[in-house]
Amino acid sequence: MRILFTISASLWAWIVARLLVFGTKPQAIYWKPQLHADTWYRLTHIPAKIPHTLFTYIPVFIAFTSFTPLYIDNDLVHIWTVLLLVSEHTFVPIFVAHIHQENTITVWAINNLAMTGGLAYILKTQLALLSIIPKIILWTHLTYTQLYIYKYGIQMTTEYQERQPRAITV
Repeated sequence: MRILFTISASLWAWIVARLLVFGTKPQAIYWKPQLHADTWYRLTHIPAKIPHTLFTYIPVFIAFTSFTPLYIDNDLVHIWTVLLLVSEHTFVPIFVAHIHQENTITVWAINNLAMTGGLAYILKTQLALLSIIPKIILWTHLTYTQLYIYKYGIQMTTEYQERQPRAITV
């Protein structure tokens, strides 16, 4: 019965987050992050950035790393995890689209990192703690990325480079 609670809580958080971001559009449920060549993430130089192809799997990664804390029989952990899940699943589309101001997204990333650290602090079992460590690594990296963007800004277009003649060698 705990596994049904775990799955339903994770799905509920995912659906609520998507509805918060996109409204009641049917596409909201099926949205997945896609970072094409002309998006800010691919155009901006960010040291040690996550490969753009992995962004599609971040929501799934977030959901799976939350299964263990949801499975534990502790109401405080459940509430904390579900609130964190909704925040995380809401953050990913907003981070990809970058529709808010930089300081808002930066504070949000720091908040998610702090909440994940707080969840790790209140967990008592080592197995649950081991499942949270990858999430802490992810949020540390996303927070670092957002702080870097906050400091240096993002690049929305590429600089035009005029065509150069090619030297033909035989």
